[in-house]
Amino acid sequence: MKIEGSKFIVTGGLGGIGGAVAKDFLRRGAKVALFDVLPAEKGTSLVAEYHSTDVIYINVDISDSTSTKSGVEAVVEKFGNLKGVMHCAGIAVKRPWSNAVADSISDFRKMMNVNATGTFIVNAHVTDAINKALNHPAHPSHNRPSSKFWTTDEERGVIVNFSSAAAHGLYARTLCYGPSKLAVAGITRSIAYESHTEKTSVTRSRIRISKALKNSNTNKQNPH
Repeated sequence: MKIEGSKFIVTGGLGGIGGAVAKDFLRRGAKVALFDVLPAEKGTSLVAEYHSTDVIYINVDISDSTSTKSGVEAVVEKFGNLKGVMHCAGIAVKRPWSNAVADSISDFRKMMNVNATGTFIVNAHVTDAINKALNHPAHPSHNRPSSKFWTTDEERGVIVNFSSAAAHGLYARTLCYGPSKLAVAGITRSIAYESHTEKTSVTRSRIRISKALKNSNTNKQNPH
């Protein structure tokens, strides 16, 4: 994929991993939109440190579909058609040790909402945004995309979701975090299949979707 001139979203863009990804994208000539949960004024002031007109900040709660959709639309309006997303946002809730498993229920809900549901929301809206510019109306006699839906032999875009080593070899104190990141891996496989395989003899889209593993559970949607 050609990165130079392409437009990407980086979720968790003000965190350590997201920030490093954004800097590399900019170094390679891409235009980048950083999504995070810091207020717009604070986020914009941090982005100003990049000293580049090719990067913007948008306050987005990835666990909220409306917020994410609005953010994606704002990026398209500012930069033009999207090429992809590096989805780094996630949370790991810290709490004092307890022998009562039920004490973790609220933490489990929070992490599943952001890490799992948030991943699906981001993937769904970014996939739709990438495809929108290339979609063709369905034939009136068929309840499916037209044969012109497939317009290129090249990939339309790319989505990378950050999972965690904790999703595969669960270690101490990942009772809630581990399953939420294992869900990220499952969502990645499902959406990749949906976006890349043939359905009713028409390939739905040409978007490459993959997961990346990180060896730390400290990546936060809002690290500040």
